[in-house]
Amino acid sequence: ALPIYAYTRELDGEKWLVVLNFTAKTTQTNTGIPVAGARVMLNNYPKVPGARKGKAGLTLRPYEAVVYRLN
Repeated sequence: ALPIYAYTRELDGEKWLVVLNFTAKTTQTNTGIPVAGARVMLNNYPKVPGARKGKAGLTLRPYEAVVYRLN
C-alpha cells in the first residue's frame, strides 16, 4: 500500500488537488503539481504544509489531509 494518495478533480473550469498521508510518519511527496499560491480549502492541521514557489514537493505530517483549489 502506498502511504500517500493524491489526485486531481476538474469541473466547470475549477481544478482541485487532494493529498492524503495515510501513515503515522511525516512523509515527503512530489505530486508533479506546484501548489505555491494555490488556495487551501481544507486541512486537518492548524498550519498548511509548506510549499515552495514553482516546486511540486510537499511534506505531509502524520495522517495529514489537504485539499487545494489550483485556480
